[in-house]
Formats: sequence, C-alpha cells, structure tokens
Amino acid sequence: LVFIYLYILPLLAARAVLGIIYTVLIHGISGYSHCLARLISSSISN
Repeated sequence: LVFIYLYILPLLAARAVLGIIYTVLIHGISGYSHCLARLISSSISN
C-alpha cells in the first residue's frame, strides 16, 4: 500500500505542476499576442 502511494503521489504532483505550467503558459502567450497585436495595429494606424 505504501508503494502504491509512493508511486501515485509523484504522478499526481507532476500532473498538477504540469497543469499549472500549461495554464500559465497559455495565459501568458495569449496576453502577449494580444499586446503585440494592439501594438502593431496602433503603429499601423499612426
């Protein structure tokens, strides 16, 4: 039983960490591209 916990807990922790990193990356990329598009459109209008 202890071995099962030792096997499952790191997997769950890794999945949680990967999920957090994935979410942060997605939000960061979408925000960055949004700012980039706004900068490009403002520079074109000028």
